[in-house]
Order: sequence, then C-alpha cells, then structure tokens
Amino acid sequence: MRLRVVALAALLGLAAVGVSRSADDRPSKAVKTERPAVVVHVASINTLLEDARYLAKMAGKEEEARQAEKMFQAQTGGKALEGIDVTKPLGLYGTLEADFADSRAVLLVPVADEKAFLGLLGRFGMKPEEGKGGLYRFDVPNVRLPGSLRFANGYAYATVGNPRSLDPAGLPDPGSVLPVAERGTATVTVNIDRIPDELKNFALSHLESQIALQKGKDEPNETEAQKALRQAALNDVTDRLKNVFNDGARAVLRLNVDREAGDLTLELAVAGKPGSKMARTVADLGKAPGLGAALLSGDSAMNVVAHLALPENLRKPFDAVVGEGFRKGLQKEKDEAKRKMAEPILRALRPTLATGELDGGFNLRGPNADGLYTLVMGVKVRDGKEVEKALLDALEKETAEGRGKVKVNFDKAGDVAIHRLEPDKVDDETRANLGDNPIFVAVRDDALFATGGAGGLEAIKAAVSSRPRPGKLFQMEMAMGRMAKAMAREQKNAPAVAAKVFTGADKDADKLRLTLEGGQALRLSLNMKAKLLAFFAQLDQAQKRPSADE
Repeated sequence: MRLRVVALAALLGLAAVGVSRSADDRPSKAVKTERPAVVVHVASINTLLEDARYLAKMAGKEEEARQAEKMFQAQTGGKALEGIDVTKPLGLYGTLEADFADSRAVLLVPVADEKAFLGLLGRFGMKPEEGKGGLYRFDVPNVRLPGSLRFANGYAYATVGNPRSLDPAGLPDPGSVLPVAERGTATVTVNIDRIPDELKNFALSHLESQIALQKGKDEPNETEAQKALRQAALNDVTDRLKNVFNDGARAVLRLNVDREAGDLTLELAVAGKPGSKMARTVADLGKAPGLGAALLSGDSAMNVVAHLALPENLRKPFDAVVGEGFRKGLQKEKDEAKRKMAEPILRALRPTLATGELDGGFNLRGPNADGLYTLVMGVKVRDGKEVEKALLDALEKETAEGRGKVKVNFDKAGDVAIHRLEPDKVDDETRANLGDNPIFVAVRDDALFATGGAGGLEAIKAAVSSRPRPGKLFQMEMAMGRMAKAMAREQKNAPAVAAKVFTGADKDADKLRLTLEGGQALRLSLNMKAKLLAFFAQLDQAQKRPSADE
C-alpha cells in the first residue's frame, strides 16, 4: 500500500513548482495556458501496458511480465486504476514566470468515473473534500503544500499549491496541450521561447560563472597550447548556450515504441525560431555535402560516417595543439628510421588537420557468399598529391625493409592511381573476416581512400568515382544480422541466432542506428529495431545453455 501511495504522490508532486507562499495568500486570476513553457505527454495506460507486453515478448520475458501483472492486480484488488480512463493520454503542462514562485504546473489525468476516481484518491490517503465551485482540496503524502483538483473535459486537472491555475476560465482543452502531433510513448517539450528573459538571464549567469571557474583551473600536465584550446572551447560553449536561449524555439525529448513498425526510438530535437540565425545555421547543416555519405551501401554490416567542423574561433588553437602533438610524438620515437618515415606523412596531413574539419568514414560491407567482408574507408584531405607522395614513400620503405609489398600504380580509376599493398602479417581474426586479400589505396586531390577484404579493387574504384552528397552530420549504424558472422569468434552462436531471428521482408529488422542531423531542427536520434531485443535475449540464452548442460 505504501508503494502505491508514494507512486501517486510522486505524480502529483510533479505539479509542485517550488511555490513558497501559501495557497491562499495570492489572488486568483485567469491563467494563460496557450503554449505552456513545459508539456509532458504520456501515452494512455492501455498503450503503455501493450508496449510493455510487446517489449517483454520481444525480450523473451513474456512469462515474467505476465506474472508481474498478475501480482500487481492481486495486490491492488483490481482497483488500482479505478475511475481512470485507460484509453486516453496522461500529461502535465506548466508555465514559468519571471517570479519563479508564480510558476505553476497542472497534472492531467483522464477520468472515466469521477466518483470512483475520488474514491481511488481516498484509498491513497488523500481524502478529497469538495469546496466552492467544484474545486476539491486534499493533502498529498510527503508534500508540504495541499493539493487541488477540478474535473473538466473528461480529465482531472490537479495541482499543488495555489489553485488559481485551476480557474475554470483558464483550463485548456486537453487536445490543445496534448496534441496528436506530439504522440509517442512519452514526450517532454520545453518551449524555450515561453521562458521569461529574467529566468534565461539568471540561468545563463549561473552557467557562465561555472564555466569561468573551469576556465580558471590549471589541469595537471596541461601545456599552454592545450589550455588555450580548452579556454577557447569553453568560450564557444558559452556563446552557443546564449544562442539557444536567445534564438531557440523549443526542445523536444521523445521516447517512442512503434509496435507496428517494430521501432524503438529515443530522440532529442532542438529548433530555432523561424528566421533566426540559429534556425538558418541548423538548416544549412542539413544541406552540406559530405564524403562519408557517398561510401554507404545497401549491404552495410557496420558504418560510421561524420561531417563535422570546428568553429572558426577554435581552428587556430586546435592547429597549435596538433602541431605540438606532432612534435612531441616525433621526439618520443626512438627509432630514427620510423621517425624519418613518419615526419613527411605528418607534415603532409597538417594542412588537413588545421582546417578542423572531419569529413569521411568507413563502411563494412557483406558478408559475401564466402563469408568475407569488404572494408571501405575514405577521408577528406587537402593537398592530396602531397599526402599521396608521403604515403607512397613510407610504404616503399616498409617494402624495402621486408614489411609487406607495395605495387605503385597497380590500377586506375579515371585519372586517379590505385596502389596495392600486401601486408607482411595478417592475424587470424582479420583473415577470417577479410581473407588474405590485399589493401588498396588511392588519393584524389580532395580525399584519401583505402579498401580491404573481398572485392577491394572494385570497391575502391567505386569510392574514387563517387562525389560528396548531403547526409547526416554523424551516423553510426550496425546491422546485427550481417555482423553475426564477425561476432562468431566471441559469440559462436551468433550466426545461428541471427538466422532464426532476422527473417521476413523487413531488411532493416536488425538495425541499430545513432544519428545527428540538421534541417528543421538539430536532431539526435537513437533507433533500434525491436527484433534486436529478441536477438540479444536468445543469444544470451544460447551462451548459457552449454554450461547448464554440463
């Protein structure tokens, strides 16, 4: 019983916004609820239960979930949700005022039977008492301020503290604060442009003081160049926070279980005010062509691509740190031959690193009919000819000293030379996944490419012929069905489990994906297919099975 009281008290406690004055010492006034500063949207109880059952089934925990549900029903006598409409969403909306004590929050609970709902609160020890105009008052366990609620529009509107936010004239229709467009398992929306400037300035002032403390610290073993970069980076963080506070429209955090599509998604999106500098910057991020996007393919087992750039104000201190790192690295190398070989490569790469731009990635494709993968890598460079010359000199020195064989100008893609390298030693894991295939290297004026594994020559020709195209700022993706063969060394049952789980027409049923992209909003998303829960659950069971039989 105590657990249920605490659970409901916690829900109502969300409606307390730190009001320090008593519930009756301020006059009642109409409440503006158009576009609140904060909105929390939670799917209906029926939907939440169905989602939980679905996830439990996919994870192989269906029986455990069924037993937990029966136990809950037994403990509550089947009356834990009495009076609540389990088909409608729950929610919370809140306003923020310049005087924080005037801020307020209202909890929305869908009601099927008002009398039964009041009885439910009574069983939780809250004992609502009806006052004037249909306003109910009650005490909330472990909460200092009294609670209030009013029934309207098929919902119970509940708050803690001053009940003025429950004035009938100011109660919004639930559909206006819990719109269908925001539907998901759970969504938290912060309308940044509805936060008073006074509160933004207070928050920024606090953040700036904390950042200033970090800037003033002396980190152990930090060089002057590293300190200058750290301080410049902290200044940039401050500027970007100001930009979000001043130009930001809203931030949305959404968790969604899509049973029909078999998708599980956690997403954070931040959008700028229309026409603002922030909105234009984010929109441009979605248009910039990247080299890594051109390396992706439909048979990818794993890929990581990025197109990120340092702000202009960080490039000079970053270049200073890179140069310092190169010098120290060369000084620490005791082998003079290796030092002489590395120096021209580092010198050739320095102009690329000085730009502060990372544009490229890798794509592991396959496996093919022989169980082998193809690895394709590419990265944007400056002064490609200088980079190529330095690399070839280093490879030829390796060959001269008996470490592998290099064939310069082995083939061509258009007017770009392709060079072939046969490593001297290949470990067992690499051989199992890529075979005894050579490595191919090619350098365009603007990019360096390398491939290995099955079909490496054809792959590098296609990569060299590709051109940058718009894509994500960052993407990391794994197709566990295709990765199962590579996992077999550590998880010998992975191929068999993957073949059993990933069946059907959905070719993306085995995907796990993390992305960062621009466009209408800066969006960070983690998406995984629900079948991955089944894959990992069955893989875990398969790993335990031999020890259980012994």
